[in-house]
Amino acid sequence: MRFLPLSTIFFAVSAASAVDNAFKPTTPGELELKSLPACRIIETKSDGAYFEKNNGMFMSLFRYIDSNKIEMTAPVEAKVSNTSAMRFYLGAGTSGKSYADTDKVKVIELPERQVAAYGQRGSYTEERFKRGAEKVTSWLTEHPDYEANGDIYAVYWDGPFKPGLLKTSEVHLPVRKKPVPPTPAK
Repeated sequence: MRFLPLSTIFFAVSAASAVDNAFKPTTPGELELKSLPACRIIETKSDGAYFEKNNGMFMSLFRYIDSNKIEMTAPVEAKVSNTSAMRFYLGAGTSGKSYADTDKVKVIELPERQVAAYGQRGSYTEERFKRGAEKVTSWLTEHPDYEANGDIYAVYWDGPFKPGLLKTSEVHLPVRKKPVPPTPAK
């Protein structure tokens, strides 16, 4: 029988009672264009595919928030490319406080961002991520006045002890309006 580490159990309780959400979740099955507010995050990276490496990244971020007495917030962002990354949002309670980078965790200020977001329900799997990525990619094709402004990434709202069927997530594609070409002078 395999037992979960106490820190993982603590995370599940903390995530379930998170006092801050960085932004409003997208309803499962819906696709929307939304603006994410400027924020501060902590990030860790890893070589290799996200779905093979995420446990190591999670524990690096968890140890950072635990040692700095930072409350857990939702959601968790995940870059799911060849070089994967995981991000935790720093909540309102951290405003005005300074946090230092470590060899594994970087503190990053992000400006307001616009994303095409697709909401999903179900376990956090690579297949589900790929289905969501297809949805936001199709949205971009259908909206030629927008262009990609970054890589597609996953957004996870629930902790590890929530049953897979009840978990919610999103897939985001950062986008921006295409610049309008100047009108030629006559």
